[in-house]
Amino acid sequence: MKKIGILTLYYKNYNYGGLLQAYALRQVVENLGYDYEQISFVRNKDGKLLRILRELFSSKEVFTNIVAVRLNVMYNRIVRGYDGSDKSTHDLFDKFMSEIPHSAVVDKEGAKSLSTQYDAIIVGSDQVWNPVYTNDEYLLSFADASKTKKISYAASIRVNRVLKNEADSFKKYLSEISKISVREEKAKTLLKSIGVKQDIDVVPDPTFLLSKEEWSKIITPVNLPYKYIFAYLVRDKKSIANLKKYAQSIGAKVVLVSDPGFYVEEDETLVKYDKGVGPKEFVSLINEAEFVVANSFHGTAFSIILNKQFAVYGDINVDDRKGTVLRAYGIEDRIIPFNYNFEKPFAEINFTNVNEILSQKRNWAKAWLNNALDS
Repeated sequence: MKKIGILTLYYKNYNYGGLLQAYALRQVVENLGYDYEQISFVRNKDGKLLRILRELFSSKEVFTNIVAVRLNVMYNRIVRGYDGSDKSTHDLFDKFMSEIPHSAVVDKEGAKSLSTQYDAIIVGSDQVWNPVYTNDEYLLSFADASKTKKISYAASIRVNRVLKNEADSFKKYLSEISKISVREEKAKTLLKSIGVKQDIDVVPDPTFLLSKEEWSKIITPVNLPYKYIFAYLVRDKKSIANLKKYAQSIGAKVVLVSDPGFYVEEDETLVKYDKGVGPKEFVSLINEAEFVVANSFHGTAFSIILNKQFAVYGDINVDDRKGTVLRAYGIEDRIIPFNYNFEKPFAEINFTNVNEILSQKRNWAKAWLNNALDS
């Protein structure tokens, strides 16, 4: 049996979407009949400060979000003595990570030995090619193409342009990857614009490759005793105030999960789930919600997978991570501006149509991945 290594943002990644897509890709690889493990790779910190500054000034939206969150966190630590630490959530993440078969921890130097351990290495999904977060290792620079097959699955770049040295790395290392796929149309366009010559396919995020029934098997029910809107990564006070007003109009509460350290006052309408929210609980909170409002790609993805009525903050012409997935299912109207007041009722999403498209895309993507591994 072929052994497959999967390199993604897995090791010590306390991010719901990051870990859930890691779980999904390994599950699909297992279902296809391969032995596998996540590569526990420690990202090196070379150039980290420059990458942080680059992200900060990459766009007005990113700048506003980061500055708003950081200022809120700093204020809460200094004035309220609140740092957002949640040991129960942290422990649930650690438990979820431990349940995914994984390698021993390797760093930049240790990764060089991996070519002899795997028949193929898959890099992806999530923002593995975002130069703000990662280094050349996520282009599989360490792997010897004569010894192990290199594949990318649904790699996301996020940034709208790359620097010359980054473009040179993409062209150099992607030339050794036998099958390339990305998650967004703009990622394909960007790679082509800098001179990557190989064929590039656009495929669904790994979370879409597991059905609602398959996700239901890992859900840890939260069973809240009230009807609620689940709000994920909603950060500004105006948006929260509008959400609360909407929740009150439908006789519901707002359950908020946001950045660690981001503080808002709870009241009769706004509550925080305080029993710990690991990846399994995150899926359950979406699954049991009356309505979902998110400011993230994976909040959008799981709303679609679990057939939940939802809205997502953003600009479809700016954020192609959300734009690609909403356009794919014909539900572009679900994206809303941050000052949206919810006074205009949403039309119900026709999930019969959505699920037909999802099934077709899921089957095609699994065939793509199986062909990439088997060819």
